[in-house]
Amino acid sequence: MNEVRITRFEELHNSLSKYKKDSRWLFRGQADISWKLIPKAGRAPYNKCSDKDFFMG
Repeated sequence: MNEVRITRFEELHNSLSKYKKDSRWLFRGQADISWKLIPKAGRAPYNKCSDKDFFMG
């Protein structure tokens, strides 16, 4: 694995561009800076059940 050190957005964009099929970018994050970055599986109601409940039940 190669290590790439990024100091500016332009460098990030250039490093990731080789993995994109088109020029569109998607943002995946929170709409409010005060919200914690918790994956869906860690938020209610998903965090109340086990994976087995969702996939088997």
